[in-house]
Order: sequence, then structure tokens, then C-alpha cells
Amino acid sequence: MKAGAQAPGQQWLVGDKSHGWIDSTGWVFQGLSTGELQFGVGQGSGGTTNFGITTSTTSLLGNMWH
Repeated sequence: MKAGAQAPGQQWLVGDKSHGWIDSTGWVFQGLSTGELQFGVGQGSGGTTNFGITTSTTSLLGNMWH
């Protein structure tokens, strides 16, 4: 993927297959305002704390291909 020099906001969605925070199922791939990416897998039961999330250590911002 190639991200611009600045992120569009706090979090930006790359892709997901989930019901969101309602029942914490599925998966989400999102970017942060700092340019790092997060991947999370829902563990069920609802709420934002029921997603196991890992975050990259490298920013994808800077208008370069990654």
C-alpha cells in the first residue's frame, strides 16, 4: 500500500470483516494517525476490549510504497 504524507484522521480503515464493536467478531485492518497499521481479531462478547490487536512498529506515511 502507499499512504500519503499525512493520515486522514485518528484512525483509517484499510479493510474489515466484522460487526464492529457490537459483538467483537471478525477482523479489522486499520491505520493510526501516526501511520502505523493495526490488525485485530474479535474474541466475541462485545466491547472494544475484546479485540486482540497488534500494531506495526513502522509508519507507512511518507508517500512511499510498502
